[in-house]
Amino acid sequence: MTKVNNTEESIIHFLTKEYKNKSKHIRAYKLIRLLSLSQSVLRYMIKFKKVINLRNPKDLNQKIIWLAFNNEDFSWTMLADKLGVHDYLKALNLYNLSVPVYKVWNRAEDIDFSLLPNSFVIKTNHGCGDVFVVKDKNKVDENDIKKKLDYYMHKPYGLVTGEPHYLRIKPYVFAEKILDNDSSLSSSIIDYKFFCFHGEPKCVLVCYDRKGLSAQKIVYDLDWNIREDLTNLSNDSIIKNIPKPKSFDVMVDACRKLGKPFDFTRIDFYESGEKPYFGEMTFTPAAGRSTALSQKALNWLGVFINCKK
Repeated sequence: MTKVNNTEESIIHFLTKEYKNKSKHIRAYKLIRLLSLSQSVLRYMIKFKKVINLRNPKDLNQKIIWLAFNNEDFSWTMLADKLGVHDYLKALNLYNLSVPVYKVWNRAEDIDFSLLPNSFVIKTNHGCGDVFVVKDKNKVDENDIKKKLDYYMHKPYGLVTGEPHYLRIKPYVFAEKILDNDSSLSSSIIDYKFFCFHGEPKCVLVCYDRKGLSAQKIVYDLDWNIREDLTNLSNDSIIKNIPKPKSFDVMVDACRKLGKPFDFTRIDFYESGEKPYFGEMTFTPAAGRSTALSQKALNWLGVFINCKK
């Protein structure tokens, strides 16, 4: 576990205690971790055509996998929870950056669309990609959305991806405000992903023109220069000069507060109406198998994580 000062330690301790009281966790967690580790190592080998050396990890991807199985910090679970993280935001006086939540349900079958505005986003709190953007609720199949969300709620996310801390999250379904896309340069709201080490951002992965789980991506440094050398570009890449967000300084300041206690975390933001909105904290982006960053970037960022302490 990362060493933190007394103030940070008390915040994490308080939130962890509160979170444990709210949810039940998988009893066989330690045994499942072993299965998850084997899946992670296998998937890494298949994707990158090489064997990972977890005794001496080098780049960011490898060190993320190392951290995932050598970190018993319970706060990872609480902060990866898209609802649980709100307590952390409140503790740091950053709750004003959260996206307004309309309603939370224990079961997908209990979702009452009549209680929601005409447009909203609905998703689970513990997975990835299980999101429905509803722009007009009168034009969607409510039963189909409920059925799919019920499936996502019962799916043990984190098991086969190699992210065991997700397995301890109690699943919920929640609906939140849909953020307006103000940019004429992107078909979707732009996603700013800050790679932070003890809260200090080193670079920003900017995602735009999103379609489902895929998106155009480019890395910027903190002076807002495009860094093609840090981006894993492909033949399908379309590089756009995305303007620096108006609330960039607020985002950076929030990153420093949110990420300070942790060796590494990726902290995501959106901007709508020139106002920053917190997206999520991710300790294991792409489960340690990211292809968005170049090998140069992975090697550079990996230096900031010490796996030998």
